[in-house]
Amino acid sequence: FKQKTAYEIIAGDWSSDVCSSDLFPSHDIRGLWTSISGHLRVLMMSNVTNYLDPAEIAAYNLRERQAGTAAQRGLFKLANRKSETTQDFGLAQDRANRNWAESYRRFPSTFARRNILRSGIYQGARQQSNLDFQNALADLQRQYERTMGGYGEQAGDIELQRNMALEAIAAERNARQSQLAAQLRDYRDWE
Repeated sequence: FKQKTAYEIIAGDWSSDVCSSDLFPSHDIRGLWTSISGHLRVLMMSNVTNYLDPAEIAAYNLRERQAGTAAQRGLFKLANRKSETTQDFGLAQDRANRNWAESYRRFPSTFARRNILRSGIYQGARQQSNLDFQNALADLQRQYERTMGGYGEQAGDIELQRNMALEAIAAERNARQSQLAAQLRDYRDWE
C-alpha cells in the first residue's frame, strides 16, 4: 500500500469532482456532494505526512544528492593528496637514508687524510653525524604528521559543510511542508 502525497490526493479529488458533477445535475445535490467530498478530502489529508508534490520532492532529493556528491568528490581529492604526501614522505626518507649512508661511507676517508681516525675528534664527529641524521628524520616525520593532520582537519571541514548543506535543505523542506500544512488547515477552517 503506497501512501499518497497531498498533491496526489488533491489532484485525484479534482478529477472526482468533475465526474461527480456529471452524476448529479441538481444544484442542491451537487452542493451537498461538494461539501461531503471536501470533508472527505480534509479527513484523508489529515493523515498525510508529505504535502509536497512529486516535482518538489525530486528537487529536494536532487539537492541532497548533489551535496553528498560534492562532499565525496572533495574527500576523494583529499585522499589522493594524502596518498601522494605519504609517497613523497617515503621518497624523502629513502633519499635521506641514501645521503646519510653515502656520507657515512666517505666519513672515514675524510678523517684518514688527516690521520685522526682513532682520535676523539673522529668519534665525536661520527656521533654528531648520526645525531644530525636522526634529527633530520624526526623533522621530516613532524612535517609529515603536520601535513596529515591538516588533511584530517580539511576532511572534517568537508563533512561539516555537507552536513550543514543537508540540514539547510531539510529545514527548507520542513518549512515548505509546514506552509502547505497551514494552507490545508486554512482550507479546512474555511469549509
